[in-house]
Amino acid sequence: MVTRTWLTEKPSVAKALAEYFGVDKRFPGYYLLKNGDIVTHAIGHLVEQAEPDAYLPEALKGKFFAKEAIPYLMVEDSKWIKRPKSERDEKGRIKLSRSGDPVPMPQLAIVTKLLKDAKIIVNAGDIDREGQYLADELIEWAGINPDGSQKPVERVLITSLDDKSLRRVIDAPRRSNGESEFVQGRFAGECRAKADWMIGMAGSRSYSISAKTVVPVGRVRTPVTRLVVKRTLDIQKFVKQDYYVPVITLESGHELAWQSRKEGGSMLGIDAHGRIIDKQVAEAILKNILAAHVATTITRATIEEKKQPPPLPFSGSALGSAVGKKHGMTAKQVAKAAQGLYEKHKAISYIGTDARHVPESQHADSTDILKNIAPILAGLTAKADLSQVSGCWNAQKLIDQGSAHHAIIPTGNVPPKSALTGDEAKVYDSICRRYLSQFYPDYRYNSIQIEAEAGLDIFKSNTTETIDPGWHVSEGSKPESTDEGESIEKRNVVRMKQ
Repeated sequence: MVTRTWLTEKPSVAKALAEYFGVDKRFPGYYLLKNGDIVTHAIGHLVEQAEPDAYLPEALKGKFFAKEAIPYLMVEDSKWIKRPKSERDEKGRIKLSRSGDPVPMPQLAIVTKLLKDAKIIVNAGDIDREGQYLADELIEWAGINPDGSQKPVERVLITSLDDKSLRRVIDAPRRSNGESEFVQGRFAGECRAKADWMIGMAGSRSYSISAKTVVPVGRVRTPVTRLVVKRTLDIQKFVKQDYYVPVITLESGHELAWQSRKEGGSMLGIDAHGRIIDKQVAEAILKNILAAHVATTITRATIEEKKQPPPLPFSGSALGSAVGKKHGMTAKQVAKAAQGLYEKHKAISYIGTDARHVPESQHADSTDILKNIAPILAGLTAKADLSQVSGCWNAQKLIDQGSAHHAIIPTGNVPPKSALTGDEAKVYDSICRRYLSQFYPDYRYNSIQIEAEAGLDIFKSNTTETIDPGWHVSEGSKPESTDEGESIEKRNVVRMKQ
């Protein structure tokens, strides 16, 4: 009997884990290690919820528009039925046996036997709730309680696939898969799967019966579709409106933009949003100032030194947003590139994370990581202060947020530039720069605010002047020149010198 069988979610993780331990022989669906252990893997979900007909009486099977079927699809917790996931051909069609039954994916039988034969099971699945549920689902399918009450089931949390990260995880005291954190994660993943199924199956039939045509409904897709439709309608209804902004340029170079008219002043040519839509009104304001028909007075002028700490390392969504904006990539392109960096190149930590903090214990790795990524950052690492502890190093934040994994950071395992695709290189550069920023000083600047009154009109200037660009150097970004949400240069400006 094999002592330990390690179960991962993906073949790529199984391969990295097996290579770390040392492979004695590779078999279809698993690796035999030199130490006698086994590493096997799922391929996504190998087990899935049964189709609706499994819950319906014979008279209602196959009748999509039968409203009598709906109550049967609100399945009680103890009556859920699971089936092996079917194998599909190259065109995505379910493969059928000679008897006409769906053919299960071969990997399910391999994993099931290996789990049954093992003395100890190690759940090395992905560390989010979906990963916990997926692995526990297979352990349960093999007739073993995932909580370890029948045979020991250990849990390891793999966040990166490079050797150093794997060593840290594997050498750490082994945790039990029956700990409440993992049990709750399994229940959360299972509840989500059941909610998806019931809303999708019962909801789609209910809406379709009412509409007399097929209307697919989903727990996620329906509200997202609603948001997209609403935004599309808002865009279609939008009516472009030109408006004008009188601007006074002081001798100092500061520009004061018109903000509003004081109470009691004429609102002729000013719309309900407080914008000047009549160019003659905007020009008249400046003519009155130039002709000294109204007194212009600076009512407020302040300079305040401020600072801004480095932005936190990326979560999965933050990475997609930042890289997409910088390089014009779609979220799908960013995700694919990040997946390659994580699985193929082992260059970054786990990508399916909502967290943006890192445990303080990993600060000690920064020396080696920065040394390894130095060649790709054009001398920027030489300016890093390794003694600096930015706000990203905070294990308590991860605990408070219920995160089992930390932000996306480089592992220090730097792939050759020639091995990366163009998209991978862009994503990797952004991740490395954001990590490096944690060791750069705050961005320091003066916040300059000036307000003036010219008769019944109010002008304001809210600008910044850089004192020290700080982390902007490592990011390769430029500090914003103004705190205002919309640049003056993007408006229809009517100017004058003062």
